[in-house]
Amino acid sequence: MASPVADSYSVASGEKIHAGRSVGASDLLDTIEALAENKWLKLNTNTFQSVWPANDLRAPFGGGKGSPDTIIEAWSSFGWDSNNHRLILWGGGHANSAGNEVYIFDATTGLWSLAFHASDVVSTNDGYHAPVCGGFRAPISSHTYDGQLYLPVSDRFLTNLGAAHSEGGMAVLYDESLDSLRNAGCYTLNLSQAGLGYVGGGTGDNVHDGAYSATDLTGANAWTLRDWHNTTQADVFASSSSLNIVSAYREENGKDVVYFTKHGSRGLYRLVISDADDYTTDVITKVGRYWNGSGGDGAGAIDSGRSIFLFTEYNSRTTFPFIMWDLKTAGTDNNDQHIDAADIGGSGKADFMANSDLGDFGMDFSPALDCFVLWSTGGDLYKLIPPEGDPTPTTGWLIEKITTTGDRPMTRAELVTDGSEDKGVMGKWKYATDLNCFIGLQQRYDGNVWLYKPENWTRPRI
Repeated sequence: MASPVADSYSVASGEKIHAGRSVGASDLLDTIEALAENKWLKLNTNTFQSVWPANDLRAPFGGGKGSPDTIIEAWSSFGWDSNNHRLILWGGGHANSAGNEVYIFDATTGLWSLAFHASDVVSTNDGYHAPVCGGFRAPISSHTYDGQLYLPVSDRFLTNLGAAHSEGGMAVLYDESLDSLRNAGCYTLNLSQAGLGYVGGGTGDNVHDGAYSATDLTGANAWTLRDWHNTTQADVFASSSSLNIVSAYREENGKDVVYFTKHGSRGLYRLVISDADDYTTDVITKVGRYWNGSGGDGAGAIDSGRSIFLFTEYNSRTTFPFIMWDLKTAGTDNNDQHIDAADIGGSGKADFMANSDLGDFGMDFSPALDCFVLWSTGGDLYKLIPPEGDPTPTTGWLIEKITTTGDRPMTRAELVTDGSEDKGVMGKWKYATDLNCFIGLQQRYDGNVWLYKPENWTRPRI
C-alpha cells in the first residue's frame, strides 16, 4: 500500500513557506488558475532547436553528426521534475542519434536550455559503441520508451536506458583496458551544475572536433551509474532485457520507488533507492510475473489508492489494451492480468478503440481525477476509470473521451505534413503533481511543451 502523504503547506502566491522554501511556480500557477478547464496551454516561448549544441560538439553518427531532433522523435520519454517545475530530456539511441547530451525545459520561464554537452563516442573491437568513458561516467544514447522518471526525494533524474546506439540492444559498459563488455544498470543524474557549459561526464569526455578539437570541457560528473550487474542485484532480473521499458514512480516510506517492466520476460520489478549516490544500497525485487502474455512498446502508471500498476499493451491492443498487476499481492508468483476490450465500457470506448494511434498512447494517473488519462496526439484525450473493488477487478472499467476547446497540440496528420512526426507518445506524457496538470511533448524541432488543465482543477499544495 502507498505510504501516508507527508504534511504539506500552502501559502499565498509569491510568499515563502516558513522554512524558507519558495513557492517558485506561483506565476505559472496563477496562469493555470485563470485558464479554463479542459484547455491546452503551450508553455515554451523558444524552440528546442534553438538550444542545440554547436555541430562541432555533437557526437559522431553515421560518418557525420547526428541531429538532436531524434531525441524527441524516436521512441522517447522525459522526466518531470516536480521540485523545480521543469522537464528533463535525454535519449536518442539505436539508429537515430549517438548524442547523450541533456536538455531542460523550465516551465517557470518557458525556455529550453542545454543542460550538459555530449560525450564523444568510440567503437569497440566487437563492433559495439560506447561513450569515450566506456559508460562508467555517462550512459550511451538510447531509446527510452517510457523508462525515464524524476526522483523527488533524491532530487535526481533517472533513466532506465533502452535500445542503445548503435546496435539496438541492451546498453553495455566497455572496459577498454580489458577489451571487455558487460551490461549496464540504470543511471541517475544530478542537475545542480546544469547550464554551465559542462560535459555530463568527466573533464575532456566531450567531442573534440573543429573549433573544439583542442578543448577539454569541464566535466560535471553529473551521472551516477547504478551498476547493478556488478552486484548480486543482477540475479533478480538477469533473464530480462532492458528494451521497451515501461515504468512508474511513487514515494513509499519516504523513499523513491520505481516500478518497471520490460520487453521479454515482462516481469514487474520494484526498485527502492535509499541513497542518490550509492547504488550498492539499491534494493530490487520482483513483484509480478509474466503470465497472461504481453509485449511491445507501451506506457505505465500507478494508481496508489488502489495499489495497481497498469500499462498499455501494444501488440494485442485490440484484444486486451491494458495489463494490470495488483501491488497488494506483490511477489514472484503475482500474475499479470488482462483488461480485455470486451470488458471495457463507457461512452468513449468506440472512439478510443478506433483511434489509429492506440498502440502509441501515453498514460499517467491523476489522483485528483482518480483515474488514468491517456493522450495519443493532438486533442485526443481519454479518461480510463477503474472500477471499485478489492482486489481491483478486470471488468467494469470505463473509457470517456475528453473534449477540449481552443488551441491544442498537433495531430498525427499535422505532424506528418509538418515533417516532424514522432514514433508515438509513450513516455512524453506525465502528470505534474506540482501543477495538478498533465504535460505533453511533441514536435521534434520546436519541442512544443503542452500543459493540459483537467476538470475540477484545484491549486496544488506546494
